[in-house]
Amino acid sequence: MPFLPSWMGKDLFIDPLGAILPIKRFAWPFQQITEVVMQVSRTPRILFTLSPNTLRVLTVFLGSFIPNLPVSSFWLDYFAVNRTCPVDSMPRIFGLMPARFTYRLDYLIRKPWYEQFWTFLSQAFRNLVAKLLESLKAIRLMR
Repeated sequence: MPFLPSWMGKDLFIDPLGAILPIKRFAWPFQQITEVVMQVSRTPRILFTLSPNTLRVLTVFLGSFIPNLPVSSFWLDYFAVNRTCPVDSMPRIFGLMPARFTYRLDYLIRKPWYEQFWTFLSQAFRNLVAKLLESLKAIRLMR
């Protein structure tokens, strides 16, 4: 904190705004979200920690060499801040109750191709049998 000497430690300061609005407890930084997605999808990547200024200079430099670079220097401003709105915005404004992030990542878990193929075939077979049974019931009702 700016008005506390470093030898006093960080635990002496109580943030009054943080006590009223405990947003930091619920907000996830972009790096933590990326690590969770990499863990669930089993795709390890190397993450680099760079300051926003370094990223901006790198983006401008690469933009001069690579035409139609999909990253702009303004786009990086979203990653410079950990949170962009209060946590209760979705329920308060839209009436939606969001689910926890880590509970909804099952679709990222990779399945072997033969398991996906078998699931597709069994579902198609079930649909075919259901249609066949419906048509048999309709034929029996007509008699």
